Amino acid sequence: MDRNRLIMLILVGLVIINLSWTSAIYTNVSSLDRNVTEVQTTQNHIQEQLVGATNVSNGSNAGFSSRRVTVPALAYDTTAREGVIVPFHVVTIAGDGIYTDTQEVTYDVLTQQSFRIAHKVAYNSTSAPVLEGVVISVDTPESWENVGGNSAGLATAMAITATSEDTQLKDGVVMTGGLTKDGEVTRVTHVREKAVAAREAGYDVFLVPYGQSLEIDGIRVISVSSFQEAKQYALASGRESEPAQHIRATR
Repeated sequence: MDRNRLIMLILVGLVIINLSWTSAIYTNVSSLDRNVTEVQTTQNHIQEQLVGATNVSNGSNAGFSSRRVTVPALAYDTTAREGVIVPFHVVTIAGDGIYTDTQEVTYDVLTQQSFRIAHKVAYNSTSAPVLEGVVISVDTPESWENVGGNSAGLATAMAITATSEDTQLKDGVVMTGGLTKDGEVTRVTHVREKAVAAREAGYDVFLVPYGQSLEIDGIRVISVSSFQEAKQYALASGRESEPAQHIRATR
Protein backbone atom coordinates (compact mmCIF):
# COMPACT_ATOMS: atom_id res chain seq x y z
CA MET A 1 0.00 0.00 0.00
CA ASP A 2 1.57 3.31 -1.08
CA ARG A 3 1.71 6.37 1.11
CA ASN A 4 -0.99 8.34 -0.73
CA ARG A 5 -3.49 5.50 -0.47
CA LEU A 6 -2.77 5.15 3.26
CA ILE A 7 -3.34 8.85 3.80
CA MET A 8 -6.61 8.62 1.83
CA LEU A 9 -7.86 5.74 3.98
CA ILE A 10 -6.99 7.64 7.16
CA LEU A 11 -8.89 10.71 5.94
CA VAL A 12 -11.91 8.61 5.02
CA GLY A 13 -11.83 7.03 8.48
CA LEU A 14 -11.69 10.42 10.15
CA VAL A 15 -14.67 11.62 8.11
CA ILE A 16 -16.70 8.55 9.15
CA ILE A 17 -15.81 9.06 12.81
CA ASN A 18 -16.76 12.74 12.61
CA LEU A 19 -20.11 11.90 11.05
CA SER A 20 -20.76 9.35 13.79
CA TRP A 21 -19.97 11.89 16.50
CA THR A 22 -22.15 14.50 14.84
CA SER A 23 -25.04 12.06 14.60
CA ALA A 24 -24.65 11.05 18.26
CA ILE A 25 -24.54 14.69 19.39
CA TYR A 26 -27.63 15.50 17.33
CA THR A 27 -29.46 12.52 18.83
CA ASN A 28 -28.54 13.57 22.38
CA VAL A 29 -29.56 17.18 21.75
CA SER A 30 -32.89 16.04 20.28
CA SER A 31 -33.46 13.79 23.29
CA LEU A 32 -32.62 16.67 25.65
CA ASP A 33 -35.02 18.96 23.80
CA ARG A 34 -37.77 16.37 24.17
CA ASN A 35 -37.06 16.02 27.90
CA VAL A 36 -37.14 19.79 28.39
CA THR A 37 -40.43 19.95 26.50
CA GLU A 38 -41.90 17.17 28.65
CA VAL A 39 -40.81 18.95 31.86
CA GLN A 40 -42.30 22.24 30.66
CA THR A 41 -45.53 20.47 29.74
CA THR A 42 -45.69 18.85 33.18
CA GLN A 43 -45.03 22.17 34.90
CA ASN A 44 -47.75 23.86 32.87
CA HIS A 45 -50.14 21.04 33.70
CA ILE A 46 -49.41 21.33 37.41
CA GLN A 47 -49.83 25.10 37.29
CA GLU A 48 -53.21 24.71 35.59
CA GLN A 49 -54.27 22.22 38.25
CA LEU A 50 -53.13 24.52 41.05
CA VAL A 51 -55.06 27.43 39.55
CA GLY A 52 -58.10 25.17 39.34
CA ALA A 53 -57.69 24.16 42.97
CA THR A 54 -57.47 27.81 44.00
CA ASN A 55 -60.63 28.53 42.06
CA VAL A 56 -62.42 25.73 43.91
CA SER A 57 -61.40 27.07 47.31
CA ASN A 58 -62.82 30.45 46.25
CA GLY A 59 -66.07 28.81 45.19
CA SER A 60 -65.75 29.91 41.53
CA ASN A 61 -65.51 26.46 39.97
CA ALA A 62 -67.74 24.03 41.80
CA GLY A 63 -67.19 21.29 39.21
CA PHE A 64 -63.43 21.00 39.79
CA SER A 65 -62.44 18.31 42.24
CA SER A 66 -58.92 19.41 43.25
CA ARG A 67 -58.59 20.16 46.95
CA ARG A 68 -56.12 22.12 49.06
CA VAL A 69 -55.46 21.38 52.74
CA THR A 70 -52.89 22.83 55.11
CA VAL A 71 -51.76 20.77 58.07
CA PRO A 72 -49.52 22.14 60.85
CA ALA A 73 -46.47 19.90 61.21
CA LEU A 74 -44.04 20.06 64.12
CA ALA A 75 -40.34 20.45 63.41
CA TYR A 76 -37.17 21.12 65.40
CA ASP A 77 -35.05 24.15 64.59
CA THR A 78 -31.46 23.03 65.13
CA THR A 79 -30.20 26.62 65.22
CA ALA A 80 -32.72 28.01 67.70
CA ARG A 81 -32.90 24.63 69.48
CA GLU A 82 -36.66 24.76 69.80
CA GLY A 83 -39.77 23.28 68.28
CA VAL A 84 -41.54 25.19 65.51
CA ILE A 85 -44.83 24.93 63.65
CA VAL A 86 -44.26 24.34 59.93
CA PRO A 87 -47.40 24.43 57.74
CA PHE A 88 -47.52 21.74 55.04
CA HIS A 89 -49.76 22.58 52.07
CA VAL A 90 -51.17 19.71 50.04
CA VAL A 91 -53.08 20.03 46.77
CA THR A 92 -54.54 17.05 44.94
CA ILE A 93 -54.43 17.25 41.14
CA ALA A 94 -55.32 15.10 38.17
CA GLY A 95 -52.51 12.70 37.42
CA ASP A 96 -50.38 10.41 39.54
CA GLY A 97 -47.41 10.83 41.86
CA ILE A 98 -45.92 13.49 44.10
CA TYR A 99 -44.63 16.92 43.15
CA THR A 100 -42.74 19.17 45.58
CA ASP A 101 -42.30 22.93 45.48
CA THR A 102 -38.53 23.50 45.72
CA GLN A 103 -38.52 27.26 45.16
CA GLU A 104 -37.81 28.04 48.82
CA VAL A 105 -36.03 24.97 50.22
CA THR A 106 -34.64 21.58 49.26
CA TYR A 107 -35.73 18.28 50.78
CA ASP A 108 -33.28 15.60 51.90
CA VAL A 109 -33.63 11.92 51.05
CA LEU A 110 -35.47 11.03 54.27
CA THR A 111 -38.04 13.77 53.72
CA GLN A 112 -38.63 12.77 50.10
CA GLN A 113 -39.02 9.15 51.17
CA SER A 114 -41.48 10.19 53.89
CA PHE A 115 -43.58 12.00 51.25
CA ARG A 116 -43.73 8.85 49.11
CA ILE A 117 -44.70 6.69 52.08
CA ALA A 118 -47.33 9.20 53.21
CA HIS A 119 -48.80 9.18 49.70
CA LYS A 120 -48.98 5.38 49.70
CA VAL A 121 -50.51 5.16 53.18
CA ALA A 122 -53.11 7.85 52.46
CA TYR A 123 -54.28 6.23 49.24
CA ASN A 124 -54.46 2.81 50.87
CA SER A 125 -56.74 4.16 53.60
CA THR A 126 -60.51 3.98 53.68
CA SER A 127 -60.74 7.76 53.08
CA ALA A 128 -58.51 7.96 50.00
CA PRO A 129 -58.99 11.03 47.75
CA VAL A 130 -60.19 10.52 44.17
CA LEU A 131 -57.30 12.38 42.53
CA GLU A 132 -53.95 10.64 42.94
CA GLY A 133 -51.62 13.48 42.01
CA VAL A 134 -50.29 15.49 44.96
CA VAL A 135 -48.37 18.77 45.14
CA ILE A 136 -46.62 19.47 48.46
CA SER A 137 -45.19 22.80 49.57
CA VAL A 138 -43.83 23.80 52.97
CA ASP A 139 -43.80 27.20 54.70
CA THR A 140 -40.45 27.05 56.47
CA PRO A 141 -38.80 29.81 58.53
CA GLU A 142 -36.97 32.25 56.26
CA SER A 143 -33.56 31.18 57.58
CA TRP A 144 -34.05 27.56 56.51
CA GLU A 145 -32.47 26.36 53.28
CA ASN A 146 -33.43 22.68 53.54
CA VAL A 147 -35.90 20.36 55.22
CA GLY A 148 -34.68 17.06 56.63
CA GLY A 149 -35.95 14.00 58.45
CA ASN A 150 -39.16 11.99 58.30
CA SER A 151 -41.06 13.28 61.34
CA ALA A 152 -43.74 14.96 59.20
CA GLY A 153 -44.75 11.70 57.54
CA LEU A 154 -47.84 11.25 59.71
CA ALA A 155 -48.96 14.87 59.22
CA THR A 156 -48.43 14.66 55.44
CA ALA A 157 -50.52 11.49 55.12
CA MET A 158 -53.22 13.12 57.22
CA ALA A 159 -53.26 16.21 54.99
CA ILE A 160 -53.53 14.09 51.83
CA THR A 161 -56.40 12.10 53.33
CA ALA A 162 -58.16 15.31 54.40
CA THR A 163 -58.45 16.37 50.75
CA SER A 164 -61.07 13.68 50.34
CA GLU A 165 -64.60 14.97 49.72
CA ASP A 166 -66.04 13.46 52.90
CA THR A 167 -63.17 14.18 55.32
CA GLN A 168 -61.71 17.20 57.07
CA LEU A 169 -59.08 17.95 59.68
CA LYS A 170 -60.17 18.63 63.24
CA ASP A 171 -59.22 22.00 64.66
CA GLY A 172 -56.80 22.10 67.55
CA VAL A 173 -54.92 18.88 66.69
CA VAL A 174 -51.25 18.64 65.65
CA MET A 175 -48.94 15.67 65.32
CA THR A 176 -45.45 14.36 64.81
CA GLY A 177 -44.27 10.93 63.71
CA GLY A 178 -42.77 8.97 60.87
CA LEU A 179 -44.64 6.30 58.94
CA THR A 180 -43.92 2.87 57.54
CA LYS A 181 -45.50 1.62 54.31
CA ASP A 182 -47.87 -0.44 56.48
CA GLY A 183 -49.09 2.69 58.27
CA GLU A 184 -47.25 2.17 61.54
CA VAL A 185 -46.18 5.37 63.31
CA THR A 186 -42.44 5.46 64.01
CA ARG A 187 -40.49 7.26 66.71
CA VAL A 188 -39.05 10.74 66.23
CA THR A 189 -36.74 13.08 68.14
CA HIS A 190 -37.29 16.28 70.16
CA VAL A 191 -40.86 15.43 71.15
CA ARG A 192 -40.79 17.65 74.24
CA GLU A 193 -39.65 20.73 72.31
CA LYS A 194 -42.36 20.12 69.72
CA ALA A 195 -44.99 19.70 72.44
CA VAL A 196 -44.03 23.05 73.94
CA ALA A 197 -44.27 24.71 70.51
CA ALA A 198 -47.72 23.17 69.96
CA ARG A 199 -48.96 24.39 73.34
CA GLU A 200 -47.61 27.91 72.79
CA ALA A 201 -49.31 28.02 69.38
CA GLY A 202 -52.64 27.28 71.07
CA TYR A 203 -53.26 23.67 70.07
CA ASP A 204 -55.20 21.38 72.38
CA VAL A 205 -54.07 17.90 71.28
CA PHE A 206 -50.62 16.67 70.25
CA LEU A 207 -50.32 13.21 68.68
CA VAL A 208 -46.97 11.45 69.14
CA PRO A 209 -45.61 7.97 68.34
CA TYR A 210 -46.46 5.16 70.74
CA GLY A 211 -44.07 5.06 73.67
CA GLN A 212 -43.15 8.76 73.41
CA SER A 213 -46.01 10.29 75.39
CA LEU A 214 -45.09 12.83 78.06
CA GLU A 215 -46.69 15.25 80.49
CA ILE A 216 -46.86 18.88 79.38
CA ASP A 217 -49.09 21.37 81.17
CA GLY A 218 -51.66 23.00 78.93
CA ILE A 219 -51.84 20.40 76.16
CA ARG A 220 -53.08 16.82 75.89
CA VAL A 221 -50.39 14.50 74.51
CA ILE A 222 -51.70 11.25 73.00
CA SER A 223 -49.53 8.41 71.71
CA VAL A 224 -50.67 6.50 68.61
CA SER A 225 -49.26 3.39 67.01
CA SER A 226 -50.80 3.56 63.54
CA PHE A 227 -52.18 5.94 60.96
CA GLN A 228 -55.65 4.44 61.39
CA GLU A 229 -55.53 5.17 65.12
CA ALA A 230 -54.30 8.73 64.52
CA LYS A 231 -57.20 9.37 62.13
CA GLN A 232 -59.65 8.89 65.00
CA TYR A 233 -58.19 11.96 66.71
CA ALA A 234 -57.24 14.10 63.70
CA LEU A 235 -60.01 13.64 61.11
CA ALA A 236 -63.74 14.24 61.11
CA SER A 237 -66.37 13.03 58.65
CA GLY A 238 -68.12 15.54 56.44
CA ARG A 239 -66.95 18.75 54.87
CA GLU A 240 -68.01 22.36 55.02
CA SER A 241 -69.46 24.07 51.92
CA GLU A 242 -65.97 25.21 50.90
CA PRO A 243 -62.84 23.02 50.83
CA ALA A 244 -61.13 22.91 54.21
CA GLN A 245 -58.16 25.19 54.74
CA HIS A 246 -56.95 24.83 58.32
CA ILE A 247 -54.10 27.31 58.63
CA ARG A 248 -53.30 27.85 62.30
CA ALA A 249 -49.71 29.02 61.93
CA THR A 250 -47.81 31.26 59.53
CA ARG A 251 -44.21 32.12 58.87
